Amino acid sequence: MLLAASLLARLALASPVAAPATAPEAVAAQRATIESALTAELVRTKSLHLADTPGPYAVLYDVLDGTVATTFAEFGAPVTDDRQNYRTLRVEVRVGDYALDSSNFNGFGIPEAVTSRTLPDGSYPVAPTDGLAIQREAWLATDSAYKSAVQLLARKQAALNGDKTPRADDWTRTTPVDYPLEKLPVSAPADGDRVRDLAMHLSAELAKFPALELGQAVTRDWQGARLVLTSEGTRAWRPTGYTVMRVEGTVRLPDGSEVTDSRSWVVRRPSDLPPEASMIADVRQMATWLSALPTAKKEDDYLGPVLFEAPAAVEMMSQLLSSELVGTPPAIEDGDQSFTTGHVASSRIGRRLLPTGWTMEDDVEDAPEPVRYDIDQEGVAPKRVELVKDGVLTDTLMSRIPSKDRKASTGHGRSLGNARRGGMPGNVIVTPEKTLSKKALERQALHLAAETGHDYVLVIGALQPPPLNAKIDIAVTGENQLAGLTPPYEAWRLYADGHTEPVQALNFSGVDRRVLRDVAAAGASTGVTLLDGPPGAQRFSIGSTGGIPVRWTAPAVLVTEMELSGGSGGEPRALKVRTTP
Repeated sequence: MLLAASLLARLALASPVAAPATAPEAVAAQRATIESALTAELVRTKSLHLADTPGPYAVLYDVLDGTVATTFAEFGAPVTDDRQNYRTLRVEVRVGDYALDSSNFNGFGIPEAVTSRTLPDGSYPVAPTDGLAIQREAWLATDSAYKSAVQLLARKQAALNGDKTPRADDWTRTTPVDYPLEKLPVSAPADGDRVRDLAMHLSAELAKFPALELGQAVTRDWQGARLVLTSEGTRAWRPTGYTVMRVEGTVRLPDGSEVTDSRSWVVRRPSDLPPEASMIADVRQMATWLSALPTAKKEDDYLGPVLFEAPAAVEMMSQLLSSELVGTPPAIEDGDQSFTTGHVASSRIGRRLLPTGWTMEDDVEDAPEPVRYDIDQEGVAPKRVELVKDGVLTDTLMSRIPSKDRKASTGHGRSLGNARRGGMPGNVIVTPEKTLSKKALERQALHLAAETGHDYVLVIGALQPPPLNAKIDIAVTGENQLAGLTPPYEAWRLYADGHTEPVQALNFSGVDRRVLRDVAAAGASTGVTLLDGPPGAQRFSIGSTGGIPVRWTAPAVLVTEMELSGGSGGEPRALKVRTTP
């Protein structure tokens, strides 16, 4: 099914609202009130219990406190301009003990033992009653999460009754950390004027291209702090935030189907964005490409070598390898239920993921902002992890949820919303054994293409990010294979004489991680910062400005054989014009 409306256009934003300015001293006072109220509530939860049931053995509070500015513009005109304070509390309650507790269990019909509440947003001066209001919200969330945890533990114990299969503990211990509020760096609030102006200026460039049916931009600037406060003793105030800029254009092909392309930038703060002139040049290049597509060639079904330029190779590896690097085990299912919407672990230490001689590591400490962090969402410092040696997976990224192979967290425990904190990539660096120059890589690609009967090789310049993918693949037994990769944004034929021809909409067929074993050669590497979610379906639903900043560095790659089908896959919507004599 192809969804007609652009994901950017479906972004749900409030009417223009300006968040009140708050002095740094007032912000610090409000955060001190938050910490004091939650600390008091943590003390109170020690006596929390229902009749004949155990109390919680662990309670975790996670607060996001800051300001956010979001603007959506079309062809230079602002559609929405929203600026607001943002303050939420996530409460996780665990009942049982580290070996067996209420977590890691899909108890169908029972709410998760994780609850979120909106806290007073700080848009008013600090008052003596603020602490009570915050503590009340924490109590309501804790009470709800605790009652769910009790039910989940009972159901989980029943599900495991008689099961003698050795299993890992549900949670690992950690050493508490302390980052007090007084050492939290002072950060500027979200710059609503800057992101609004950018959205207007960049989308206005698209109005200069009459072939475009849609031209839009969305910006989001989130700046604030995170507090991780736990009954185990962790108290950590850390700065957080990022700025994302996305520009999207759409043209309609002669058969009536839509084709889109986009450009995006993810940085720590608006001042870190490239110069506006550079961003405008990128937008113009995208619009020029799109404008030429309605008259471009239609690619027949293609089977042969494919050359991925570095940005496309980065997106391909992110999509195919993220779940292979994460060691978080899947949650236990209730009874004989086999359906789950969560992450099903596929990582296997000892499995070949890349060609011989290739390596891969995750090194968050050496990453640029906004990817770099000093503790994850569970209060654990990240470690450099050597994931792949000589093409084979040798280690995995872990949260505090252990597996049978790995017990300790590597400091990669992160998630979105109320989802459990699982392992998630941070700064992944893929290094080939050797690299070729661009010309040499193209020569080898053309040689392989000639062996398969083609006088050209297909080149992929960009892939659609999962959050912007409007096509939903559903397969049943006997139907064609799923795509396995999001569609190309930009693809072209490269001929031996060096000339290129753009190709209209293409779709992959039957791609999975094993295709990376068929990489014949590699070129220069490129690092790209993405907004992503944990492995699983959630990656496709984070929206155009949501997610967690993740960085992948990977080389351009030549894959010996891939299958792509031509055509948009959508129903033609062009109407024939009837003329009268």
